[in-house]
Amino acid sequence: MVGMLFNKDAIIQKVHQAARDGSSGLEDLVKRLNTDERKTVLVTPEDPKRQRDNYSFDHRRFPRDFQSLPRRQSTGFIEESILDATSAHQADRDKDSGLLDQFLKDFNPESRKAALETKQEDGNDFATRLIIAARDGKLGFVKVLLRYEANIEARGTIKIDGEVILDCTALWIAAAKGHFDVVRLLIKQNAEVDCRISSNSTPLRAAAFGGYLDIVRCLVENGADVNAHACGNSTPLMTTCHSGHLDVASYLLKHGAHINLQDNDERSCLHYASKQGHVQLVCELLASGAKQTRNLNRLTPLLEASNNCKIEMVEWFINRSECSKEQRIDALELLGATIANDPHAYDIEKAFILRSGFSVG
Repeated sequence: MVGMLFNKDAIIQKVHQAARDGSSGLEDLVKRLNTDERKTVLVTPEDPKRQRDNYSFDHRRFPRDFQSLPRRQSTGFIEESILDATSAHQADRDKDSGLLDQFLKDFNPESRKAALETKQEDGNDFATRLIIAARDGKLGFVKVLLRYEANIEARGTIKIDGEVILDCTALWIAAAKGHFDVVRLLIKQNAEVDCRISSNSTPLRAAAFGGYLDIVRCLVENGADVNAHACGNSTPLMTTCHSGHLDVASYLLKHGAHINLQDNDERSCLHYASKQGHVQLVCELLASGAKQTRNLNRLTPLLEASNNCKIEMVEWFINRSECSKEQRIDALELLGATIANDPHAYDIEKAFILRSGFSVG
């Protein structure tokens, strides 16, 4: 498609339309252009009036983040759609990584650097293309972006389960999302294993919270600090005990995690596991030498379970021979009061029995 056959305005419109529609013919269309023609199309934004007209149809046909694309005018609609929003085409983005490779290859160094380093809005997130690709587990895209020297330690803002994560790196979000292949690649490319987000959390802590044993193992084998303290002085072991991941907790203990460390509220990993009612994990921790200390509120792990209405956990504790009569009475009284005041567990008869010091049948 050269010489007189190249009608710039017509081709620009066709390529923009193909990008909007998520057309499988987009790649073929672009490949038919020579290098100069491709550059012309990539850096030319669509006519605003035509763009508005094209978006007067039913937006329900398209993913939500795709609808936001027309607001981006800085480097041209096509460059943005290919580089940062191919997920909007409702296809596996790894299938488009070859096209991304070709586009980046055609950019001059300045344009390529801008494309790699510029942060972008993607739903609730604001981050570089590498961080977003790592978030989505798109290994092919991550490989291409790293090949063109995307900043592996760039920071962005990502929202996970309603929580806003500031200063997030590609490795941290890949670990938090459980994308093992991406984590392994980033580490191989010398990503900082113990990089910290604004709350001081490390990738190991994020993986431990999610229960991703393969990622935890990969990080530890590459030098991650198993006792790294996050905000509040909590450790990866504490966070995985909170989530109830027995396999991850066992692995961390075997690789140097200190079982009796305490956070700023003087809670140990045993407090975290007991409060959430993880009976099997509590059993493992005690067998591994966990001590039943009191936290800042004077609560033992047993009383933490009572205070959080974990009846099965309380029963397990008070049926142990090591549990004294006084400890049983204190635990049952607190559990009874908790049940009586908990709207989700309200049972006045059970509360009365417990506060009288009898076992729950």
